[in-house]
Amino acid sequence: MTVLRPLYIDRAAAAVRLEGPALIVEQPQQAAGRFPLRLLSRVVVRGPVPWTMEALFACLAGGVPVTFLSLDGAVVGLCLGRERPEESLALLLDRLTAEPDWAEIYGRWSRAAERRAIVAALRRLRPPPGADLRAESAAALLAAHLPGGDTPGARAARRRLEGFLSAHLAELLARAGVPLAYRGGRGAALDLRPAFRAALGWSLWAPLGRWLDLQRRHPPGRDRALARRRIAAQYEAAAPQIAAHFRRLLASLDRFLREELR
Repeated sequence: MTVLRPLYIDRAAAAVRLEGPALIVEQPQQAAGRFPLRLLSRVVVRGPVPWTMEALFACLAGGVPVTFLSLDGAVVGLCLGRERPEESLALLLDRLTAEPDWAEIYGRWSRAAERRAIVAALRRLRPPPGADLRAESAAALLAAHLPGGDTPGARAARRRLEGFLSAHLAELLARAGVPLAYRGGRGAALDLRPAFRAALGWSLWAPLGRWLDLQRRHPPGRDRALARRRIAAQYEAAAPQIAAHFRRLLASLDRFLREELR
């Protein structure tokens, strides 16, 4: 079975172009990288990197989502590509949004999904019975237990991980067959991404802690590129668990809607 891998492109890249069935990433003062489209799961671009339209079109036609991040890791744009065949969840979402109180119904599922994610994230800290599990309080508790504590550097690193998560989520939703209308398509009443990001975001505390610990034990000095490569590597190490959590969320939403809409 072919293993698909993400491609991270940093602002140091001179250009991205298409050559046959592959993306060519040109780098100053070094050989260009060649990345066959059939082997790419998603592309994450940080900063202003020039693309040819042929390269971008090829990604969209091949169903490879491209996410553009600002230099601090915030998502500034998504190119989601062609739709994949709809699955049964699509029909359930159509039925949901036809209900007059659909937002309240969906809100109950999304709040419960995030609460379960918070409980899982806090489990290693063994909070006392009756601990405040609201998102803001839970985040403050997790931040306080990071190596080095809740510093500006830790917050900046978390924003970068959140950008990686947004890119990963675009891929996961597309590959799960979720229609474009429910994953950010214009004019859609329901966008699944915010609730899924909120729940999956609690999985980022572990790779953040590992990155901070690595930075403390082996400081990169002035080599910021090394620090960026390390944080991308930490995300990719956590990606299989995040993808598994995504699949559980999708299955949970499917079960919830079948119960609510029967």
